[in-house]
Amino acid sequence: MAGRDGQEAADDGRHPEVSTREAVAWAVVGGAMVELVKVATRRGAATYWVKSTGQLPPGMKPLADAKSKAPDNAKEPVLAEPAPTSSPRKVSRRNRGR
Repeated sequence: MAGRDGQEAADDGRHPEVSTREAVAWAVVGGAMVELVKVATRRGAATYWVKSTGQLPPGMKPLADAKSKAPDNAKEPVLAEPAPTSSPRKVSRRNRGR
């Protein structure tokens, strides 16, 4: 990819002949490209999942439900710790399963 005056992209931003402005510009362009590829890959994977299973990927909530149930300034509810499901007394290994 050619820059201004026919220069190539700054391969090494640490090189003294590359201006700080040029190095920062190429870093921004490179970072933006990486993030665009990440977004496209994740969206493609999610779309494929929905087409294959008919459901959202695990951990993903539908946007329509989230917007209609909670106001914009609402925070996620803090869940209380679950109640213990077993008795507090210790059971020896010999008596487990009996």
